Amino acid sequence: QNLTGAMSLYGNKDFKGADRLLTVFVAQNPAHQDGLNLWGAVKLELGQNREAVQLFLRAHSITWRMDVATNLATAYRRAGLTDNALVLFKEVLEIHPQHATAHSSVSAAYLDVGEYELARRHTLIALDINPALTDARFNLAVVYEKLGLHGEAFKAYMDCFDNHGGSADALCGAASARHQQFDYLGAIALHQKCEGLAPGLVNNLIGLARSYAQLGMLEEAFRVHEKVFALDPRHQLAWSNYLFAANYSPQLSGDERLELYRKYEQTFALPLKQEWRPHLNEASLGRRLRVGYVYSEFTKHSARSFLLPLLEHHDRSGFELYAYSDVKHEDDVTAHYRTLFDHWVHVTGRDDQWLTNRVREDRIDVLVDLAGHTGGNRLLVFARKPAPVSLHWLDYGYTTGLSATDYYLTDEVTVPAGGDRYFSERPWRLPRIALAYRPISDMGDVSELPASERGYVTFGTLTRAVRINDGVVDAWARILRAVPGSRLVINSRNYASAQFVEDTCDRFARLGIERGRLEVGHTSPPWDLLRGIDVGLDCFPHNSGTTLIESLYMGIPFVTLKGTPSIGTLGASILDSVGLNEFIAHDVDQYVSVATSVAADLGRLKVLRSSLRSRVQASAMMDEAGFAREVELAYRKMWKLWCGEAT
Repeated sequence: QNLTGAMSLYGNKDFKGADRLLTVFVAQNPAHQDGLNLWGAVKLELGQNREAVQLFLRAHSITWRMDVATNLATAYRRAGLTDNALVLFKEVLEIHPQHATAHSSVSAAYLDVGEYELARRHTLIALDINPALTDARFNLAVVYEKLGLHGEAFKAYMDCFDNHGGSADALCGAASARHQQFDYLGAIALHQKCEGLAPGLVNNLIGLARSYAQLGMLEEAFRVHEKVFALDPRHQLAWSNYLFAANYSPQLSGDERLELYRKYEQTFALPLKQEWRPHLNEASLGRRLRVGYVYSEFTKHSARSFLLPLLEHHDRSGFELYAYSDVKHEDDVTAHYRTLFDHWVHVTGRDDQWLTNRVREDRIDVLVDLAGHTGGNRLLVFARKPAPVSLHWLDYGYTTGLSATDYYLTDEVTVPAGGDRYFSERPWRLPRIALAYRPISDMGDVSELPASERGYVTFGTLTRAVRINDGVVDAWARILRAVPGSRLVINSRNYASAQFVEDTCDRFARLGIERGRLEVGHTSPPWDLLRGIDVGLDCFPHNSGTTLIESLYMGIPFVTLKGTPSIGTLGASILDSVGLNEFIAHDVDQYVSVATSVAADLGRLKVLRSSLRSRVQASAMMDEAGFAREVELAYRKMWKLWCGEAT
């Protein structure tokens, strides 16, 4: 009677009621396979995945049955035990090689661990057996997305939505594919449609907020994030995205921004302090140190211009290098990265606890976070403190918000005296700029000064739209009004949308700048575009990054406004490294004044144009070996401090 009642409640989606009845039934019938199997299914619906695994294991031990075996494999996968799931799914397929659902489930498991080609193979087999299998069609869309085939992913998601059940998840996936194609307005429209279809779908809201943020629509992004937090206050990805957007907000003071990071730590990191364990690393000063780098972008990502100079010049006799790679789409640069490490650990699909344990097993001495709150970060591994010394460097350009991370690798200009309070980590200042830059090989030569031939000055930026807030637009409009005949180039992938280009031009039109003085769009690669720019304009309160150095290398000086460390001081650090401190402003009026003064002196601009590349080449920014030695010395000093505390 209890079993029959539980089956009825399960069919009516009253999972808690079914759970209560099955508790009694299984206590009275501990070896009843159907009862154990049903109770495991109920536990899965309740999100109690580990409990489901134990129940299915008991059922599986009684006698082999297809439904029990596939249920157990599914429970393994949901519990994060993907290796166990794959073993069992393969066992099922050996017995029933034409089981379409099993092939689809295997593909989902391979997706979990980043084996995307294997996932595609099993998805296609499933669809060959059963072309109408909805799960397999959805998996195919996910496979395309993971492989970076975003056009195909969009079509596959929309096929699922239009022809196979109208799933809100499929529509959300289609919106994500549009986002990855840089059609942020199109992504927003699809996310909004999905919200109308399935209000409160958390993943959809996170995607909507992300697309708003990419277009600099930060207030809209913040409002959507508040909806997410009302539904799921402990959604780590949503929090990372929220903090990422907060860094760009001109409405937030440094203290207000830092308070958000404190909330992040209180919500996610401090509860993990109970998992800290004593480190058993040998506290010896002179031995070869094990250094682990955690990152998801060991690829053609722009970070390679800064990461390769360090890795290629590392003293491998003094440092044993580990890569904890969460790369989703490996490329030829990934292949090169692999040669620069003694150990390459593929962590895609592995949860944070697994990675924490692996770092401990590898006895890493210094663990380096390269991601911050960018996509694919593993900050909650650092919150568990698996290595004696940890630090953040490179991507993101601001604090992680984790006091468990010991240091923030920086320099005196990026984090000047008094700036420590904006960081949860201890800023560790290198004697020179905290990066080394390697130009992309196809940038080409520096051109003659465009203004000499054109008769007017062209200002320009290659930054993303998220940095171009109303205050920046107002300052740039003031500069254009003050410099007769001048033009402004705004170019990045955010401006691939014709509608967004028009929206941007309208912002300037409202400030009296006609359309003909603007060149807004997306050009890739941008080197010829840079050859047509005379003066670069940095953004505030969040400075640009790689594009500033690229501008200098192409002979283009830029004007920056120095603000909050370190999101508002990177431009100043770059200019300081080549001796152009007079291009650093400290308020908006000075920013406008510096830009207009620079534009008025074409003779000086011509001299800078011809000499800037050699100045960059002779600066600390391109001293790759010197930078590597400074970083290694910093690691040694950090290690020495830990050894002193350990003994």
